[in-house]
Amino acid sequence: MKQHIKDYYASPALDQTKLKLLLGNDPRKFLEPPVIDTQSTKLGSLVDCLVTDSVEFETDYYVTQLEVLPTDAVKSIISTYYDVIKEFPLLDNDTTLLKVITDANYYNNLKPETKLAKVLETGSEYLNDLKACGDRIIITQADLTLAQTMVSNLQSTFPEILMNTNPDIEVKYQVPIYETIRGIACKGLFDILIINHSEKKVKIIELKTFYGHPLEFSSAVHSHRYDIQLAFYKELYELSSEYLLDYQIECYCLVSSSTYPEIPVLIQLTDELLKIGAVGRDAFTISASYCPELYIKMNEIEGFRDLLDKYKFYQEHGFNKDQRIVLDNSRFSMNWSGIV
Repeated sequence: MKQHIKDYYASPALDQTKLKLLLGNDPRKFLEPPVIDTQSTKLGSLVDCLVTDSVEFETDYYVTQLEVLPTDAVKSIISTYYDVIKEFPLLDNDTTLLKVITDANYYNNLKPETKLAKVLETGSEYLNDLKACGDRIIITQADLTLAQTMVSNLQSTFPEILMNTNPDIEVKYQVPIYETIRGIACKGLFDILIINHSEKKVKIIELKTFYGHPLEFSSAVHSHRYDIQLAFYKELYELSSEYLLDYQIECYCLVSSSTYPEIPVLIQLTDELLKIGAVGRDAFTISASYCPELYIKMNEIEGFRDLLDKYKFYQEHGFNKDQRIVLDNSRFSMNWSGIV
């Protein structure tokens, strides 16, 4: 990982991933440790690396000889054991490993020797990988092959983005931007920034990996709130020294599906969607004209500016209670649709 990327992650400025933890009613999530990488996030990071900074692959990733990595439970046990023996090499033995297994409540119904054998079945080779990989991320050859297939299809479908040779077009990868929004130090790491000087257009493009069919990507936008991310990045860009005053800004998701790697798509977020990502949408009700008792309630949608306001509130009042609990003194009214 290059130094400016390390500096980005080390910066205490607020990013959109952290900010989105304030969605909903439980601000305590904001203070919880970050979620350990899942298989899907690991694949996304791998594709991102191969697209935007492939020379760093050898530095960032280690390819194991294991065809399949151990379960999360076994990986956690072996990782804990490795941390112990790194600090105390003389404890490198089955007795220490069995204690770690027991502390993890791993298959409490099995005999100790059976639990030990079960962990070592897949864990012993994983331990060797941990010793060899250093700070690199462990992936399988299957992971790498899938990611390479996805990247190859992205490059062949969108050469103007990923294989640009036009001198009038600047393509920048992994661009960190730091600015202040609403009095809060914020940051964003742009996957791809394209500046077309002949058309006077700037394209902010985020690379997204996805499990389902690419044309069903809206479900991922809703669940991961990519509209917030792109709207947040657009505002960061407009405030930055990168901003070109008379250039039109467009925001896109470049989508590659692990189940349909042969059909990547480029999806532009409309101004309407970016507005929701920025300022949200108020709750409203749609009633049937012939029967007012029949209605559909559309819930409020929060934008990143709402979340920044919540962040400032929680900084002052603490992150242990939702702001409505505090402001309304825990007293509410309720109709058939819920609390109002």
